Amino acid sequence: CTMPKSACGASPRAARLLKAILLGTGAAAVSALVWYAIVKLTGYELGIIAVAVGFAVGGAVRAGAEQRGGWAYQLIAVVLTYLAIAASYVPLVMESFRAQATTEQEMVLLVSSIAVALAACWLPARKAARVDPLTALREE
Repeated sequence: CTMPKSACGASPRAARLLKAILLGTGAAAVSALVWYAIVKLTGYELGIIAVAVGFAVGGAVRAGAEQRGGWAYQLIAVVLTYLAIAASYVPLVMESFRAQATTEQEMVLLVSSIAVALAACWLPARKAARVDPLTALREE
């Protein structure tokens, strides 16, 4: 945009961040569906599929960030990857409770599962994002 930043709307960095989040969320949703389908059809939980989920989400975030990197994009990719894997288990858990649970109990389970998944991936990722990579490598 050739006009002043205030006239153009969001800054390019904010636009890249939003695009990275949107593309990463789309990749996470598709990956969660693929993970669920494989588990449902085969009965096996293949760890290599989790790696593929991370690769797909990371690639989508990087594409949205216009091939730029940084801790913010890494954090987005990690959180979305963990959420995709956690979300793929929600239907399996819900199926086991469906026969004996009420709708209210199912909603409590769903909300608490999402809250636990967010806490489980956000806190370690935030801590890891604060560590200087060179310092961590020197200490090993």
